Amino acid sequence: CNRGGLASLPIPADPSLLVDPGISTHEVPSVQASNRARVYIAGPLFSFPQRWFIQEVRRCLTQQGVDNFSPFHQVGLAKEPLHQTEMNRVAKLDLDGLEGCDSVFAILDGLDAGTLFEIGYAASKGIPVIAFAQCVDDRDLLMIEGNPMCRVIRDFPTAIYHAAWRALEAS
Repeated sequence: CNRGGLASLPIPADPSLLVDPGISTHEVPSVQASNRARVYIAGPLFSFPQRWFIQEVRRCLTQQGVDNFSPFHQVGLAKEPLHQTEMNRVAKLDLDGLEGCDSVFAILDGLDAGTLFEIGYAASKGIPVIAFAQCVDDRDLLMIEGNPMCRVIRDFPTAIYHAAWRALEAS
Protein backbone atom coordinates (compact mmCIF):
# COMPACT_ATOMS: atom_id res chain seq x y z
CA CYS A 1 0.00 0.00 0.00
CA ASN A 2 2.79 2.42 0.85
CA ARG A 3 4.53 1.90 -2.50
CA GLY A 4 1.62 3.15 -4.61
CA GLY A 5 1.12 6.37 -2.69
CA LEU A 6 -2.07 5.07 -1.12
CA ALA A 7 -1.34 4.58 2.56
CA SER A 8 -4.82 4.08 3.96
CA LEU A 9 -7.67 1.63 3.60
CA PRO A 10 -10.27 1.40 2.17
CA ILE A 11 -8.93 2.68 -1.14
CA PRO A 12 -11.72 4.52 -2.98
CA ALA A 13 -11.57 5.55 -6.63
CA ASP A 14 -12.64 9.08 -5.60
CA PRO A 15 -12.34 9.63 -1.83
CA SER A 16 -14.75 12.56 -1.79
CA LEU A 17 -17.51 10.44 -3.34
CA LEU A 18 -17.01 6.94 -2.01
CA VAL A 19 -15.76 7.18 1.58
CA ASP A 20 -18.61 7.02 4.04
CA PRO A 21 -17.90 9.37 6.96
CA GLY A 22 -18.80 6.44 9.24
CA ILE A 23 -15.98 4.28 7.83
CA SER A 24 -12.67 4.73 9.56
CA THR A 25 -9.45 4.31 7.63
CA HIS A 26 -6.36 2.50 8.80
CA GLU A 27 -2.91 3.93 8.14
CA VAL A 28 -0.36 1.34 7.05
CA PRO A 29 2.84 1.97 9.04
CA SER A 30 6.09 2.43 7.16
CA VAL A 31 9.09 0.33 8.09
CA GLN A 32 11.63 2.64 9.70
CA ALA A 33 15.06 2.61 8.04
CA SER A 34 16.83 2.36 11.41
CA ASN A 35 14.90 -0.78 12.38
CA ARG A 36 14.36 -2.57 9.08
CA ALA A 37 13.71 -6.25 8.99
CA ARG A 38 16.27 -8.34 7.10
CA VAL A 39 15.85 -11.61 5.22
CA TYR A 40 18.74 -13.95 4.44
CA ILE A 41 18.52 -15.48 0.95
CA ALA A 42 19.79 -19.07 0.89
CA GLY A 43 19.97 -20.86 -2.41
CA PRO A 44 22.22 -22.34 -5.05
CA LEU A 45 24.11 -19.78 -7.12
CA PHE A 46 26.20 -21.80 -9.51
CA SER A 47 24.42 -21.11 -12.81
CA PHE A 48 22.90 -18.12 -14.57
CA PRO A 49 19.27 -19.19 -13.86
CA GLN A 50 20.06 -19.72 -10.17
CA ARG A 51 21.71 -16.28 -9.90
CA TRP A 52 18.83 -14.68 -11.78
CA PHE A 53 16.36 -16.24 -9.35
CA ILE A 54 18.36 -14.95 -6.35
CA GLN A 55 18.16 -11.47 -7.91
CA GLU A 56 14.38 -11.86 -8.37
CA VAL A 57 14.00 -12.88 -4.72
CA ARG A 58 15.98 -9.77 -3.68
CA ARG A 59 13.76 -7.54 -5.81
CA CYS A 60 10.55 -9.02 -4.43
CA LEU A 61 11.69 -8.80 -0.80
CA THR A 62 12.67 -5.16 -1.30
CA GLN A 63 9.19 -4.47 -2.69
CA GLN A 64 7.79 -5.97 0.53
CA GLY A 65 9.71 -3.36 2.55
CA VAL A 66 12.46 -5.58 3.96
CA ASP A 67 16.21 -5.55 3.53
CA ASN A 68 18.05 -8.69 2.54
CA PHE A 69 21.39 -10.40 2.77
CA SER A 70 22.41 -12.37 -0.29
CA PRO A 71 25.70 -14.26 0.09
CA PHE A 72 26.19 -13.99 -3.66
CA HIS A 73 25.82 -10.20 -3.62
CA GLN A 74 27.33 -9.33 -0.22
CA VAL A 75 30.11 -11.97 0.01
CA GLY A 76 30.62 -13.27 -3.52
CA LEU A 77 31.76 -16.64 -4.74
CA ALA A 78 34.81 -18.38 -3.27
CA LYS A 79 37.96 -17.58 -5.19
CA GLU A 80 39.77 -20.36 -7.05
CA PRO A 81 41.85 -22.29 -6.26
CA LEU A 82 39.64 -23.30 -3.36
CA HIS A 83 41.88 -23.57 -0.29
CA GLN A 84 40.75 -24.13 3.31
CA THR A 85 41.39 -20.49 4.23
CA GLU A 86 39.13 -19.32 1.39
CA MET A 87 36.38 -21.77 2.37
CA ASN A 88 36.65 -20.59 6.00
CA ARG A 89 36.46 -16.93 4.92
CA VAL A 90 33.34 -17.41 2.80
CA ALA A 91 31.58 -19.63 5.37
CA LYS A 92 32.26 -17.14 8.19
CA LEU A 93 30.98 -14.16 6.21
CA ASP A 94 27.87 -16.06 5.09
CA LEU A 95 27.05 -17.23 8.63
CA ASP A 96 27.73 -13.77 10.09
CA GLY A 97 25.24 -12.41 7.54
CA LEU A 98 22.72 -15.09 8.44
CA GLU A 99 22.98 -14.31 12.16
CA GLY A 100 22.19 -10.66 11.40
CA CYS A 101 18.88 -11.55 9.73
CA ASP A 102 15.36 -11.90 11.08
CA SER A 103 14.23 -14.71 8.76
CA VAL A 104 15.50 -16.89 5.93
CA PHE A 105 14.12 -17.36 2.42
CA ALA A 106 15.58 -20.69 1.26
CA ILE A 107 15.39 -22.05 -2.28
CA LEU A 108 15.13 -25.82 -2.02
CA ASP A 109 15.00 -26.78 -5.69
CA GLY A 110 18.19 -28.71 -6.38
CA LEU A 111 18.66 -29.56 -2.69
CA ASP A 112 21.97 -27.66 -2.58
CA ALA A 113 24.16 -28.78 0.34
CA GLY A 114 25.03 -25.20 1.34
CA THR A 115 21.38 -24.16 1.40
CA LEU A 116 20.43 -27.19 3.48
CA PHE A 117 23.22 -26.36 5.94
CA GLU A 118 22.05 -22.73 6.18
CA ILE A 119 18.49 -23.91 6.90
CA GLY A 120 19.67 -26.14 9.75
CA TYR A 121 21.97 -23.44 11.11
CA ALA A 122 19.21 -20.82 11.08
CA ALA A 123 16.71 -23.17 12.71
CA SER A 124 19.24 -24.03 15.45
CA LYS A 125 19.64 -20.28 16.14
CA GLY A 126 15.87 -19.75 16.33
CA ILE A 127 15.69 -17.85 13.03
CA PRO A 128 12.48 -18.69 11.14
CA VAL A 129 12.96 -20.28 7.71
CA ILE A 130 10.57 -20.03 4.79
CA ALA A 131 11.65 -22.69 2.30
CA PHE A 132 10.44 -22.35 -1.29
CA ALA A 133 10.17 -25.71 -3.04
CA GLN A 134 8.69 -26.20 -6.48
CA CYS A 135 10.41 -29.32 -7.83
CA VAL A 136 11.28 -31.25 -4.68
CA ASP A 137 9.84 -34.60 -3.64
CA ASP A 138 8.01 -34.52 -0.30
CA ARG A 139 10.20 -37.39 0.96
CA ASP A 140 13.24 -35.11 0.71
CA LEU A 141 11.63 -32.51 2.97
CA LEU A 142 11.10 -34.61 6.09
CA MET A 143 13.67 -32.89 8.33
CA ILE A 144 12.72 -29.41 7.13
CA GLU A 145 8.96 -29.95 7.36
CA GLY A 146 9.43 -31.56 10.78
CA ASN A 147 11.26 -28.57 12.24
CA PRO A 148 8.97 -26.01 13.92
CA MET A 149 11.25 -23.16 12.80
CA CYS A 150 10.72 -24.10 9.13
CA ARG A 151 7.81 -23.83 6.75
CA VAL A 152 7.86 -25.16 3.18
CA ILE A 153 5.81 -23.18 0.67
CA ARG A 154 5.37 -24.15 -2.98
CA ASP A 155 4.04 -20.83 -4.28
CA PHE A 156 6.64 -18.12 -4.93
CA PRO A 157 4.63 -14.97 -4.07
CA THR A 158 3.29 -16.62 -0.92
CA ALA A 159 6.82 -17.65 0.12
CA ILE A 160 8.10 -14.08 -0.40
CA TYR A 161 5.24 -12.67 1.64
CA HIS A 162 5.80 -15.13 4.50
CA ALA A 163 9.57 -14.52 4.63
CA ALA A 164 9.02 -10.75 4.77
CA TRP A 165 6.23 -11.10 7.34
CA ARG A 166 8.30 -13.36 9.63
CA ALA A 167 11.21 -10.92 9.42
CA LEU A 168 8.95 -7.97 10.26
CA GLU A 169 7.50 -9.88 13.23
CA ALA A 170 10.97 -10.69 14.55
CA SER A 171 12.56 -7.27 14.09
